[in-house]
Order: sequence, then C-alpha cells, then structure tokens
Amino acid sequence: MDEWRQTALRFLEQWISQDFVDAVILTGSMVTKYHDSHSDIDIHIVLTEGTGWRERGNLIMDGHVIEYFVNPARMIRKYMEEDYRQNKRTDARMFSMGESVFDRNDVISALKKEASQMMKKPFPMREKAWIESAKYQIWDLQDNLASLYDSEDLGFDAYYYTFLSKTYESYCVWSGEEIIPLNKITRYVSNPDYRRAYFFDAPKDIQFYAKLLECLKAADRKVKFNQATLLSSYVLNKMGGFEIDGWRLRSDIPL
Repeated sequence: MDEWRQTALRFLEQWISQDFVDAVILTGSMVTKYHDSHSDIDIHIVLTEGTGWRERGNLIMDGHVIEYFVNPARMIRKYMEEDYRQNKRTDARMFSMGESVFDRNDVISALKKEASQMMKKPFPMREKAWIESAKYQIWDLQDNLASLYDSEDLGFDAYYYTFLSKTYESYCVWSGEEIIPLNKITRYVSNPDYRRAYFFDAPKDIQFYAKLLECLKAADRKVKFNQATLLSSYVLNKMGGFEIDGWRLRSDIPL
C-alpha cells in the first residue's frame, strides 16, 4: 500500500468510527498519480442525511498535507449543481475519479453515478445579452491593458493575468466548455493521458488554446501585449465580432 494511503487511513480512523459518517472517498492528484511535492491528500467524508453541519479542514500528518471535506450528500449534490452553473465540474470530477474507502449505505455508489451524469451534461449556451456583455468586457479589458502598456504603468503585469483569466473564462462559457483551472491548462492541452485521468473533455478549439499558451509563455511586456491583442481579436471575431463605435445593449429589467 502506498505510504500516502496509509496516512489517509490513519487520519480516517477518527471519522469512520462515528455513527454520523456514511462514507469516505479518496480523490485528487494522489489518486490520478499526477502529483508532485506540493500535492495534498484529498478526502471527502459523507455525513448521514439530516446532519446539520459541515466541515472543511487541513492538517499535516506524516509530512503530507491532508485536505478534507465533510458534508452530507445533499450538500455535495448542491456543490455539483453550483459548479455546473459556473461551467465547472470540480466536485463531480472529485467523485467520478475517486476511490471509495468506506461506504455504509451505498452512498458513494449513488454519488459517483450522479457525478458521472454531471460530467456528461452539456453546458448551456448563453443568450444574446450575455454574449454582447461578455464581448464588451473583453474589449474593455484589452483597452485597459493597452493604457497600462502605453503609460508603462507598474500595474501592467498584474492586470495582464486578470485579462487572460477573464477572457479565457468568457470564451469557455460562450463556447460551452468547462473552465479548466489555469494551473492545469498546459497539461490539459498537451497531455491526452492527463485529460483521461481527470475526465477532461478534449479542447474544442485548439487554436484558441495555442494562443492562450503563447500568452502564458510571454516573458517581456511587449510580447505580452502583442499576444494579448492577438488573443482578444481572435476571441471577439469567434464570438461574432465587436465594434465599440455605436455599441449598445438593451435588455429587460428583472421584475
């Protein structure tokens, strides 16, 4: 047995013996074997239904950082739905790829089945008002970046990564793709085995991701600005084009 699993089981002794614990699952990078020296041990502990509390915590044991999540199943389902509304599948992925350690009432089996369905559920396409607003935001982000670049402002580099993050997220939502955390983007794009291990769909638009990676690789300000300009132009053209002159958006006021 892997040393980290022994640590996880030793940590879980205090939980599994409790009547209010229904199930336990190990998940995360340790399970996929795509871990490094900074990886923690991810554990989900499922409480019996009717439990009125939840917990999340971290502790160090045997040199490992253990990150644990304690919730009744209804909260896990709620988290999966909340993720989905944001074009993410974080919790569904954790259960889809996780390994059951303890399952008193087949709770893990049910949650894994629901998580698997959530992983296959397509994200909704956005309405015209959302798309127009997103295009304006991308244009505005790039224009602000241009202002910082032209004035040699110290905030350019920090704002550059804000531009990348928000532009990337908007493009994913527009195209109906999952928003992959940026710290996983390089492996997501370049490594099919990594995608399979984490249940990621393949990129729909490889040209977009190639441009995004060029932005992430850029070292000096001039290259960063040029790559950001190329990325914003590509995204706005894909989303139907954008002209600031005469742009307007009229929408209904919610009742």
